[in-house]
Amino acid sequence: MAGILIPGCCPGERGFSAVMPRPRKYSEELLERGVRLALESGRAVAHVAADLGVNSEVLRKRVRQDERLLARIGELDAANSYA
Repeated sequence: MAGILIPGCCPGERGFSAVMPRPRKYSEELLERGVRLALESGRAVAHVAADLGVNSEVLRKRVRQDERLLARIGELDAANSYA
């Protein structure tokens, strides 16, 4: 067995791994709901996460991603209004 290599499993090797990705722990719908609640309610992300049974750091990461996306959309809207 020592001579058998699975493509993508060794550091520095290119290709696909034979190992399937880990299934997501939280559904997209649950995370989207948490982001919406955190942004619209003004409550702390940790409190919203606790209410939904989601890890607070997972929800915090998603909230930050959405905030960056909303900022980019706002920048595009501002740029288009001057054009």
